[in-house]
Amino acid sequence: MRFLLLSIFILFSAHSFSQSIESLRDEKQRLQNEIESSNKKLEEYAKQKDTHLSQIAIIDDKILTHKRLITIYKNEMTSFNSQLKILTNQLDSLELSLNKSRDEYANLIRNFQYSSLNTNSIIYLLSASTFNESYRRLLFIRQYKDYHKDHYRILEKERSKYLSLKANIDAKRKDLNVTLSSLENENEKLQGEISRRNKVISSIAQNQSQLQQQIAQNIKQSQELESRILQLIEEEKRLALASHNSDNSQNIEANKGKLLWPVTDFVLASSFGQHEHPLYPSIIVNNNGIDINLLSSTDVRPVASGVVSRVIVIPGNNASIIVKHGTSLSVYSNISEVSVKKDDVVTTSTLLGKVFTGSGLNSRVLHFELWVGGEKQNPEEWLVAR
Repeated sequence: MRFLLLSIFILFSAHSFSQSIESLRDEKQRLQNEIESSNKKLEEYAKQKDTHLSQIAIIDDKILTHKRLITIYKNEMTSFNSQLKILTNQLDSLELSLNKSRDEYANLIRNFQYSSLNTNSIIYLLSASTFNESYRRLLFIRQYKDYHKDHYRILEKERSKYLSLKANIDAKRKDLNVTLSSLENENEKLQGEISRRNKVISSIAQNQSQLQQQIAQNIKQSQELESRILQLIEEEKRLALASHNSDNSQNIEANKGKLLWPVTDFVLASSFGQHEHPLYPSIIVNNNGIDINLLSSTDVRPVASGVVSRVIVIPGNNASIIVKHGTSLSVYSNISEVSVKKDDVVTTSTLLGKVFTGSGLNSRVLHFELWVGGEKQNPEEWLVAR
């Protein structure tokens, strides 16, 4: 019974461990695929001019991914070590039991060899006073031999379990060594990405003053755009009160986490809210939306159905298209080729325009904002998960 419980425990532990490791491996593969995709994007960006921010954005994504992989490898090592400890304890217990069974079986063999049953079993049977006694002696001899065989089977079964468990431990140790090697390799890759990032930053240091001026200009343009949006929101409120009517555009408030991304094949360059600038940590950026770097297509489409409310041109910032979705607004900035006009009804398949491609920090960058109920939102919380 004890060995049955031990076997069940071993099988249950192994199954749970397998599921845990399998889950880690699936996540590992997903992250490795992300790194491969980022590598391809970096190769493309390296061929283009004025893509330093894009390269840094991709490298930053890779650094985060490498850090996640390192965490997974560490968790995997913890799981392996925990499982090895359990298996080793089980092995020690099984070894004690095996030694005990081996000693019992050795004693049984010795006793049998020195007993009269081994050499004089026929005399033992014939010396019985009656036939019934002789028959009982025969049964005893058979039972004695069966007991011997049962002990031998128990010994072999325990020995088989012992060898299997030992092989399992050896395999886990090999897996642990592979994981350790992968962890060291991943740490090297992480350091390589950090060095690569520093090189990109060094390569643009010569244009530092020019870039800082452009960053300051972008901040000013962002503030101006915010002011225009707030004016528009107030204007829309007055119109709604005056007309008591609403358009047929889609209200997006019930679609949080379901909105489509306005572009394809991209990397997020700047997230929502306050954070350090990727090139100059001393500069704090207060982003009203997100900045998206495009790799291939520069086409921009609405995140949901709506009506074009405004096409605003801010000097030095190309055009901004504002689409109304009921009581919400989506904003698409840095558009150089506008394909729609005010009051156009648009769907998610409508081409709004194309993102600016040229020189400077804004090249191939879409600035996207989302306003719900008159309040700016973090677009990533409303767009579908990538």
